[in-house]
Amino acid sequence: MIEVNFQIKPERCWAQKLSQEFPDITMTVFSIHQEKGLSRWECDSPLHLHAALERAKADDTIVSLDVFSQDKNEIVAQSVCRCENRYKVHDILSRGGCYYLLPNPIVTFKGAKHYRILAPDSDKLKNVMEMLQNMGDVKITAVHPLEHVDDSFFINIVELKGLLSLKQLRTLKKAYMRGYFEIPKRVRIKDLADELGLSPATVYEQMAEAENRIIASIIDYL
Repeated sequence: MIEVNFQIKPERCWAQKLSQEFPDITMTVFSIHQEKGLSRWECDSPLHLHAALERAKADDTIVSLDVFSQDKNEIVAQSVCRCENRYKVHDILSRGGCYYLLPNPIVTFKGAKHYRILAPDSDKLKNVMEMLQNMGDVKITAVHPLEHVDDSFFINIVELKGLLSLKQLRTLKKAYMRGYFEIPKRVRIKDLADELGLSPATVYEQMAEAENRIIASIIDYL
């Protein structure tokens, strides 16, 4: 079995278009029921969140967009759309013998929709990727062969997230989104500190502690 992360830019998708216009917003789908999707929108800019919400409501493919909860940096919304691609990824995965991996298999940010799936073998994965190319630009971002059934997709994400404080989680997300963990790094600790309103020493300490807790919880699976 193979755990795979891939991103796709489906044509005429309202969420993908919104993400291109507001690349600093992360939209995570955490529940789907028939035609309704429940998602969490996160952003450090309340103005961007409000503008993105209004832009989405005005999109021609949106049937309804209802806000369930909202604060300064987060919106939880239920959407119904008539986008021509709304079920295509699901159908392609089903026909190709691949599966969503929960929780949060669909995350939209930086102008693309990111999926986490399980493929039984490389042939089925190749077939699914070829079918997805008909929807838009597709790119595999990570591949993890799974040798045992207790490998990474069975790690309890809720417990893993619970190991971190809200401040650590916020700093870690900001660092990841801004490219701190890329090679070469796209942002410095000082820049992150300025954006978060913290000292560089505090940012470094929060990330180091978060990394240590995460690694300690998964090291036995590696």
